[in-house]
Parts: sequence; C-alpha cells; structure tokens
Amino acid sequence: DLITRKLEHKTVLVLDKSEWDRIRGHIQLLHKDAEYEEKQMLWEKLKEKSIFMVKDWEKTIQNERERREAGNNTRLEPIDKRKTNEQKALRVEQETEKREYLAKCQRAQHYNKHDIKILNQSLRFSEILRIQEAQIIFNKKLKAQEEKKEKEYAEKCRKDAQEYTKQKQVEEKERAGKILKNKEDLLAQIKEKEEKKLNEEQEKEREREDMINIKKEIETAEKCADHETAKKKKIFRQQINDYFDKQEEFNEKKKHTEDLEERLIEIYRISKQKIEKMQKQKEHEVLHECLKRKEKITDQLVKLQQKKGDYDSTLIQRAAAENEVTHKWRMKKLAYEHCLKEERKKAYEEFLQQKAQSKKDEEKLRKREMIQRLKEVEINCRFYKAQHEKYIKTTQEMRKTYQKQTKEREDGTRRDREEGEKLVKHTTKMYEEDDKSYLKYADEIIQDSTKKGRYLYPILHAREEEIGIHYCGYKDFYTSHRNPATWNTVKFKLVCTRKDMDLPAFRKLNLQQSTEHCLAQNLRK
Repeated sequence: DLITRKLEHKTVLVLDKSEWDRIRGHIQLLHKDAEYEEKQMLWEKLKEKSIFMVKDWEKTIQNERERREAGNNTRLEPIDKRKTNEQKALRVEQETEKREYLAKCQRAQHYNKHDIKILNQSLRFSEILRIQEAQIIFNKKLKAQEEKKEKEYAEKCRKDAQEYTKQKQVEEKERAGKILKNKEDLLAQIKEKEEKKLNEEQEKEREREDMINIKKEIETAEKCADHETAKKKKIFRQQINDYFDKQEEFNEKKKHTEDLEERLIEIYRISKQKIEKMQKQKEHEVLHECLKRKEKITDQLVKLQQKKGDYDSTLIQRAAAENEVTHKWRMKKLAYEHCLKEERKKAYEEFLQQKAQSKKDEEKLRKREMIQRLKEVEINCRFYKAQHEKYIKTTQEMRKTYQKQTKEREDGTRRDREEGEKLVKHTTKMYEEDDKSYLKYADEIIQDSTKKGRYLYPILHAREEEIGIHYCGYKDFYTSHRNPATWNTVKFKLVCTRKDMDLPAFRKLNLQQSTEHCLAQNLRK
C-alpha cells in the first residue's frame, strides 16, 4: 500500500522523447557492430584455411610477389645507404648550427638576467669611481683658476661702484635745484588762481542780489493776480451754492416719487409670484391693470408738478419718460426670464436622459469587464501550469550539468596539482644552474678588475647580496695609496639568512609555498 508504506528517496532518470530515440539508435548501432564483427571473424577463418591449403604450392601469387620484392631490395640497398649517409651528414650540420645558436641565445639570456645586470652595474660603478678620482683632481685645478678670476672681478666691481656713487651724488644735487625752482613757480601760479577765484565770487554775489530783487517784484505781481482770482472764485461759488440748493429740493421730490415706485414694485413682485401660478391668459390682464395704475399715478404727479412752475414741469416730464423706459425694460426682462425658464426645463430634461443612458452604458461596461477578467484568470492558470512544467524540466537538466561540471573541476584540480609539482622540480633545477653560472661570471669579473686596478667593494657587495648573504660584522681593509690591487687584508664576517639550509634548498621551499598559494586561489575561483 502506497499510503502506509514509507517512500524511499531514489534517483529517477527522466528523459524526453528525443533523448529516448537517440539512446535507442545507439543500441541499434551496437547490434550492427556486433553483427559486422561476427562476419569479419568468419572471413578471417576462411582466409586462414585457404592459406593452409596453399602452403605446398610453388607458383602462387604470394611466392611470386616475394621473389619480386627480393630482387627490388637487392637493387635498392645501395641507393638507400647513400641517402641515409647524406641525411646523417645534414643532421650533424644542423645539430652543430643549433648548438651554436642556442649558446648565443643562452649568453644573451644570461646577460639579460637581473642578478647579472646588478653585477654589471657594480662593475660600472667601480669604473666610475676610478674615473671620478681623476675628475676630482681636474676640478681642483679649475676651482683655483676660477677663484683668481672671481677676485679680479670683485675688485673691478668695487671700483665701478665707487664711480657710480659719485655720479649719483652729482645727479641728486642737480635734482634738488630743479625741485626748488618748480616749487617757486607753483606758488606763483597758486596765488594767481586764488585772486581769480575772489573776483569770480564777488561777481556771483552781485548776480545773486539782482536775482533776489527780481523775485520780489514777481511775488508782488503774483499777489495782485491772486487777489483778483479770489474775488472771481467767491462769485462763482455763490452761483454754485444756489444751483445746489435748487437741486437738493428737486432730489427730495425725486426720492418721494422713487419711494412710491419701490412700493409699487414690491406689490408687483408679490403679484408676479401669484400670476406665475395662473394660466397665460391671466398674465395679460394683470399687466394691463398695472399699466393703468401707473398711468393714474403719473397723471397725479403731473398735476402736482404743473402747480410748481415751469422748472418743475420739465423735471416731471423727464421722470415720466424715465418711468416709461423702465416699464419697457421690465417687460422685456419678464419675457427674457420666461424664455430662460423654458430653456432650463429643456436642459434639465436632456440632462436626465443623458444620465439614464450613461448608467446603462456603465452597466454594459461592467458586464464586459467581468467577462474579460474571467477569461484572463483562465489564461493565467494555463500559463502558470506551462511555466511550472518548464521549470521542472530545466531543474532536471541543470542537475545533470552540475554533476558533470563538478567531475570536470575535480579532474582539473588534480591535473593542476600534478603540473605544479612538475614545475617546482623544473624550476629548482633552473635555479641551481643559474647560481653556478652567476658565480662563474662573478669570479671572472673580480679577476679582471684586480688586474685593471678597480675597486672590488661594490662587486663583492652585489655578489653577496644576490646570493642571500649580508655583511653584519666588521670590514677592515687597508689600502696602499688608491690601488685596490695592493689591498693587504679584507676581512668579511658573513652570516647566511637561513643557517639550517643551503641556498638551493631555501629557494625550493620559497617556490613551493608560492605554487601552493596560487593553486589555492584557483580553487577558490
């Protein structure tokens, strides 16, 4: 029973149809190869039996072929020997040329090394020291000559300075005389300018007095003109006050009429509200009654105004004309308001219709959106299922690839370790050979420098530093008058950097540590 039994985790091979067909093809090819091998075995057995039957025959194809080959071999042996001798001679020549070329390359490579460059630099330094001593002697002679020339030049400069001071004193005296003359001239010019300024100021004061007198005359004339204008203004003000008094009386009468009109307008407004409820026929009757009342009021006002005089009659006529204009304007306003009400009703009805239609459209859109959402949900479910299946397939393929990659990495690390060990052995051999060649070259340079009389200290110092030995004790050497070839004693107390091992062993250990560090970094990557 699958429910009660515990499941065991086992590896399962999942294959596509294409992979299964490929494996089936490989199996069929293996069957075909087995059939071909069986046929080949039968053919070889038949061949062996035929050879066994033809052993005793003399004139067979194989025997004739062997005879021909024997004759050809006897004829071609001297030719082959001659060719082999020529090839050997060419090889010997090529090997000699190769050895010479390799020797040249090794020399060039040997001289381009760092340690040998340092030896050559020390040799140059010793040669420079020898040349420098000769230059020091030459420089001392030059300094003595230059000191003489400097003394002569200093005396000459001192004489020139004395002459220059004398000339300066004479020039300063001449300048002082010129400055005094210029001062006197300036004082005279300043006095003339002051006198001119005084004269100009006096003339300006006279002009100011004249201007003051002219201003006084103008002020008196202006006062007279102002007095006359004030009289005229008083007369004009009295006329204006009379006019305003009359106008105030007229305005009081006008206010009385306006109050009456306002009361009538209020009555008309109240009646208008009642009339709007009634039918259209009653509206015309009410308007005629209002007009009759207004005419009576205007007749009464005209009668009252006729008694007051001609001036009042003109004002009443104007008020009547204004009342007529206001009546016409109000009638037009009523008609315009009636039209506006009808237009508002129509607009409101249209608005209600549009609102109802918009609600219907919104309901349709909601239904469509619901249908589209359901369709989208179905499509998303299908898409997620397909994606899940693809994810399972990709994970299975990735597992296989990761297993292959891990195996390849393990093989690569193993190979890298083997190659690193080989490189360590090879490099240790190279270092030993380099040390031997370096020491030989250093001995040659030391012998040559002792013959030519150079300083040996920089060469020995460079050699000992390159080998790994430094000077830590005393350096007692006694020279006999700048000739290094005649040094009596040179005592160096030398201490190796590693007392427990030689130089090649020390280099081998250092190289081994560096290779292990590089391998560890590659494994991390």
